[in-house]
Amino acid sequence: MIDLQIKDIEFPGVVKYESSYYYAIGILADWILDYRSYDPEYDPAEWSKKSARDDYPVISPVMGRTFLESIGLRKFGTDVIPGFLSANGSDRAFPLFFVNFDDSEYISSYHDLPLEDYAGKGWTSSYGDFFDALPDSIKKYWIEE
Repeated sequence: MIDLQIKDIEFPGVVKYESSYYYAIGILADWILDYRSYDPEYDPAEWSKKSARDDYPVISPVMGRTFLESIGLRKFGTDVIPGFLSANGSDRAFPLFFVNFDDSEYISSYHDLPLEDYAGKGWTSSYGDFFDALPDSIKKYWIEE
């Protein structure tokens, strides 16, 4: 059974990889693609507990499969979005990140930190609204008729 609750420390986003879209939920660190530039003092050896992120501190545009399978994201097909909307409300379930591996594009609408500055080499990154970049099959859940 899918846990549809988005915890306080989790943030939703959309990932595009090989022309497919995924709705994903992750902690903030999951959405920082170049963790080494975000925290230059980061040393996984100093952490008492190994996390999925330790093996991949930098996610390049060619690591789409790794990002979807190895990082701590909870990922789903877009067909589960209505369940997340019902369980969390429209605002809470709205994606804050768009990671497009097909076009090497990272867009963040997270306003507390400039996470777009930590996308890393090979990415075109920006802060802003990416709603228009999403396909209608995803946008339809947030468009009121």
